[in-house]
Amino acid sequence: MNNERNLIFAEHTKEKLESLKYYYNLWFYIVKGQKCYIIDCNAGTGYNTIKNQTKKLLGSPLLALELFKDDKKRNLTLYLVEKEQDNYEALRNNCIKYIKENDLPIISDKEILIYNLDWSSIIEDIIDNTLDGIRLFFLDPYAIKSLPWSKLLLLIKKGVSEYGYRESGIEILVNWAWHTIRRKLGKYYSYKNHKSMTKDLSALKEIQILDDFFGPVDWKKIVDEFPNNIFKAKKDDKIEELRDKLIIAYVKEFFKYFKYVKIHSVFSRKKTKQDHIRVRGKVKYFLIFASNYQPALKIIERPFEKYRNKMIFSTLPKSQTSLDDFASNTNEKFKLKKKTKITIEDKINNLEQKLEKDLFDKSKEIIRFLYDRKHYDFGCFDFALLNEFGIKENQYIPFLIENEIINIRQKKSRKGSILDYYYLCHPILVDRNDYLFLDDKKYLIQNGDYIKIQ
Repeated sequence: MNNERNLIFAEHTKEKLESLKYYYNLWFYIVKGQKCYIIDCNAGTGYNTIKNQTKKLLGSPLLALELFKDDKKRNLTLYLVEKEQDNYEALRNNCIKYIKENDLPIISDKEILIYNLDWSSIIEDIIDNTLDGIRLFFLDPYAIKSLPWSKLLLLIKKGVSEYGYRESGIEILVNWAWHTIRRKLGKYYSYKNHKSMTKDLSALKEIQILDDFFGPVDWKKIVDEFPNNIFKAKKDDKIEELRDKLIIAYVKEFFKYFKYVKIHSVFSRKKTKQDHIRVRGKVKYFLIFASNYQPALKIIERPFEKYRNKMIFSTLPKSQTSLDDFASNTNEKFKLKKKTKITIEDKINNLEQKLEKDLFDKSKEIIRFLYDRKHYDFGCFDFALLNEFGIKENQYIPFLIENEIINIRQKKSRKGSILDYYYLCHPILVDRNDYLFLDDKKYLIQNGDYIKIQ
């Protein structure tokens, strides 16, 4: 088998890979102290080749392999799933070769599990086998036929625990292929316009694929609002409106399980008269990022923001520090863009004004303690809180609950015990609203509807 077999992609693929590497690095920096998993559902061969360029790029599986260099506690496990037989064999060979050439500290084949299957046929088993850790799922299908809603739902439902609250231990990154959806919508419009009683059977198959892909979304109702010649007439403004309506309707289902969804548009690159210069074309696909962990939004935003308003792309290498270099430098990992923000002391002062009463010093200490636990959803198990402050449940806690400053829910510990979990809930202290970010647009989710606030 030729282990140099690579998949060939357009230039905008570099944007996706750079964003993915950046997030992998910072995600692992945060979670590596506990059991964690990356599940790559469409792994490919391990390498990507960019059209008309000779240099190979590390694909998503090898970008994940790089993390083992910093896995001192042996907490990381990779699941790499690839359906195509030739790609699967190349993936295995490329992983083995890459591990050997880079002397990666992998001591067990249980740390990297590679499957020659359709991801949808094994995903339930993977979900069951990774319940004990933090999970990051990456779905980058070759076609939307490989991303049926019924299987994606199995993943996003894991954003909610068995006790009904949204977990911060799972995140999902999805490639939403607009260019493919657009072609199939063209078939749908042609099917609608067909005068003959015998309609195109291939169009019916495409429509069924759209039905399976969109699941509960009434995509036909949205599409039927637009003229049937929308693509032939090249009505770009209307096409963009249709595109945004469809993806916003699609991700609305995510908010049953996730607090935050960030959507990033990835544009094609158009040739210019200068061989090394490209200009921004039309949207090829969207990257959908879903999380219940608020700081994750700031991390994934950095590579997204880099490209958001970029209009010109050079194929020549740059001398300045790249995002990849930035991500690999531990000392720089959290030097993200800083904005003026209200401190926890300011928030406590505002809370006292709202309540029209002064808080006990111990109550303030409890608030600060929970606020600092951002990685744990601003909360902790009862024993951790009580042990930290040497108090009993009838001290300070009733006042904080009565004034809706903290709340209690049940949560399962890593050992499987069901315990009380205290967390901050007052809106002056923490923002527990749901938000959608579509490029520069921001929406608040209330009562199942979007309210545009930016």
